[in-house]
Amino acid sequence: MSSTNHGEESERKKEPDRILIPGKPDFERCDNRVISARYTALTFVPVATLEQFRRFANLYFLTVGLIMAIGYYNPDLYESAISPWTTLGPLAVVITFSLLVEG
Repeated sequence: MSSTNHGEESERKKEPDRILIPGKPDFERCDNRVISARYTALTFVPVATLEQFRRFANLYFLTVGLIMAIGYYNPDLYESAISPWTTLGPLAVVITFSLLVEG
């Protein structure tokens, strides 16, 4: 019992032969480019920023800065003697530098 596919071969369409000319691209076929970029121009800032806040230290200083900002700008809740920009400013510089290095 040997299985042959003679029936499938006759049903298959016969494609015409390709003629390749060196230096002239073949536009009928797709190119074989592989794009392995992590970001696009549109998603770079949000995705890279979220990746930076996966680090515990960055998330910690963001949380401390936000708590300081609540106390600084709403003294009815509690008073913060230090401006939140003493924490958020250096954090912004570190995040910006990390984004520049990554991108």
